[in-house]
Amino acid sequence: MPSKVFVIPDTNAFRGDPMMHGHKFRVLIGEHDRGVKILAIPEAVLRELPRQFREQFETAVIKVQKGADTLRNLGINLGPLPMPAVQQASQEYEQSLRKQLLAKNVRIPPIPDRKVEEFFDAANARRRPFGLEGKGLKDAVVWRTVLDLAHEGEVILISRDGDFRDEKSHDIHEHLLADLAREGLSADRVRLADDLDEYLEEYVDGSTQALELARNLLAEDQSWASELRESLRQALLSLDISRDPVTISTSPNASPDFQYVDEATIEDLEIKNAYETGDNEIVSLEVVVRAEMQFTFITSRAEMEWLASEESDVDFDLYEETFAQGHTGDRYVSIEFALDFGVDSHDLGEPEKLHAEDVSNPSPTPED
Repeated sequence: MPSKVFVIPDTNAFRGDPMMHGHKFRVLIGEHDRGVKILAIPEAVLRELPRQFREQFETAVIKVQKGADTLRNLGINLGPLPMPAVQQASQEYEQSLRKQLLAKNVRIPPIPDRKVEEFFDAANARRRPFGLEGKGLKDAVVWRTVLDLAHEGEVILISRDGDFRDEKSHDIHEHLLADLAREGLSADRVRLADDLDEYLEEYVDGSTQALELARNLLAEDQSWASELRESLRQALLSLDISRDPVTISTSPNASPDFQYVDEATIEDLEIKNAYETGDNEIVSLEVVVRAEMQFTFITSRAEMEWLASEESDVDFDLYEETFAQGHTGDRYVSIEFALDFGVDSHDLGEPEKLHAEDVSNPSPTPED
């Protein structure tokens, strides 16, 4: 293996965590800080990120305004909601991100100095990563950056963009393999990961010692275990599950506008893994929680009637002309959290939700 290993996250890897503050990016930055791998974010990606930020910003504003309208219908008037200007917010985002990357000495490869003719010919020939309609200039620039770095060491590109892959095998596309060969590079010089989850699973070694320590504390230290469970229970009660496959009924078609957690009971938890971060004294634990939960939700009158006709396990206690409020019976969910763990102090940080899903076949409660 080459002495250098570069990790390049594509634009889509930043969706949901534009400032790289979450658990997964912190693991990447930790590797970079320790010299395990070199984090490199191409200039082409940095220039595209503000557009993605604007899209998420505008979606969030619509969601907030919609929630405020719902509360007004319930008799709670929040008054005017101050919203930053989209353009200003996106500019401040880009400046802040670049400042953060500079402070961490993250490598930012410039846009490759290549002739326009090279990209034009590739687009005209529909060579990957250009698509069937000749679109994909940004991806082509990122790929050229990948090739340039591959002369220095191995490259792991994190991207869910299908134009880098063969449709059937899901491996790197033959056009890109031919590019590597023309550069005198081996086929395994560049590897792909769909997203940050796959990257962590395939390319990052967990901290075995910290993992075993945390598991032993969970099994043997009642005080520490209680603190962990209560921290996770509070995280369950404050969950925003609007972007997760957790529904108010067994039908995937149930889609309320607004819902929140009423009750949460942890039935089981597992400390799945531990990853080193940029702080030598702190690792990031991944914990999977299986819980029994109840939700209160607001939905349209039409969906209320549909849910009633489907005999879903929901009850309604407030009816208005255009909407209704109800609550669910017990729903079983599996939720993965990340939280900081002090190796020496055993202190725990605030849980960060990574993933949530319905559990279709809950196991029966053990008899006393």
